[in-house]
Amino acid sequence: MARWAIMSTPEVRPEPAGGPAPAGEDAPAEVVARIVDRLRAGEDRLGPVRLVVVDGPAGSGKTTLAAALGAALPAQVLHLDDLYEGWQGLEGSWERLAEWVLRPLAAGRAGRYRRYDWARGAFAEWHQVPVAPYLVVEGCGAGRQAADEFATLRIWVEADDETRLRRGLARDGEPLRPQWEEWMRTEPEHFARNRTRERADLHLDGFGRLVPSPAPARAPAAAARPAPVPAPPRSAVPARDWYDRPVLGVARDLLGALVTTRSPEGEVTVRLTEVEAYDGANDPGSHAFRGRTERNRAMFGEPGRLYVYRHLGLHHCVNIVCGPPGRAAAVLMRAGEVVSGADLARRRRLAAGVVRADRDLARGPARLAVALGLDLAAYGADVTDPAGDVVVGLPAPEPDAGNPTGVALGPPAPGGRAVGLNGRLIAAGPRVGVAGDGGRVDRYPWRFTLAGDPTVSAYRAAPPAGSRRASR
Repeated sequence: MARWAIMSTPEVRPEPAGGPAPAGEDAPAEVVARIVDRLRAGEDRLGPVRLVVVDGPAGSGKTTLAAALGAALPAQVLHLDDLYEGWQGLEGSWERLAEWVLRPLAAGRAGRYRRYDWARGAFAEWHQVPVAPYLVVEGCGAGRQAADEFATLRIWVEADDETRLRRGLARDGEPLRPQWEEWMRTEPEHFARNRTRERADLHLDGFGRLVPSPAPARAPAAAARPAPVPAPPRSAVPARDWYDRPVLGVARDLLGALVTTRSPEGEVTVRLTEVEAYDGANDPGSHAFRGRTERNRAMFGEPGRLYVYRHLGLHHCVNIVCGPPGRAAAVLMRAGEVVSGADLARRRRLAAGVVRADRDLARGPARLAVALGLDLAAYGADVTDPAGDVVVGLPAPEPDAGNPTGVALGPPAPGGRAVGLNGRLIAAGPRVGVAGDGGRVDRYPWRFTLAGDPTVSAYRAAPPAGSRRASR
């Protein structure tokens, strides 16, 4: 990994496309040729582009392999080192990569990314990523689960710990040993959570040689049947007064909450990974900004009830009212992961449109509403009733957590983000599709997500002035 956090001469700048990684062994030419042949025979998953991602522990030789692939294809090589926001930036890098590069390419448009300057500790100049036949992305986190939607080929490269640390310190110097050792301690959790090694299509050792795969390669999507989903985690249903507090606190604390709906069809449970806060008369992006109407009357009622509306007459969006009656604050449930009842959620979604992957079942407010079976009939529903048709539960805290909600925020993390559920980073940013003053990120950074979660929806700016826009 290219680390520039400590430099004796700050005016020295890294290479624009990403600093050099610790030197690995050159991959044998026949291995590179085999990878190139397999990529060329694969299918396009990123619009007209075939993407290969190279992942594995730091110092294993990912950058060396990626450079060889870039020269052989030829292809641009994008280094995730350029997207990490410092030594703590592993999880946040994917959201930037997807938003800046992958989604534009998937739509047939050129992407671009802003390089992180390790010496200055800030993002610097922009770099273009044109639409081309191939793209190589390398770095820790490149092969996470969210990459499956876009990647034609996934490669895992791994060297032993002693070799990796030796390579890193030979390049970065002994003063960076603590940072390297800390990174090496924390990255295994990321790889385990994403099953990166097991999901890879090809496996190489730290000397660029192919090694046996630990698991079968990805089966064609049509042949695979989703594995049974375990029962949802134990949760506690908070009382109404839990919602009777400022909307920003409720919004952040709802990340990780379990939303369960019950109907004659069955039950579905979604774990929330993305929400937005709206603060009534204090918020120009809120439906209640100009006062009470027949449509928004639920927002002015008691906390812990649902405010449901149709967006543009097409889709339903579901909010939870919070704050004291009359405040008209609410939290929009934007996206989540289906953790129970996936078959029913999938049937509902397929009846309403296309489902490319299970991570998309509730990825976006309209999809979430469909997956849960919620529409205007749920308007005003009480989510604090454990026996109700719509129930919101908070994950039960660990015995030693001392936390009544299980989602208490810790101290600010690097970059100003907070630490939330199970140590996951909570990212904040502008709300989706909100125009005017309500869309100002400097005043209303009120979209909260579990950073790096693959079920978080794509950010889209507000539509042009004069068009119909979404506000809550």
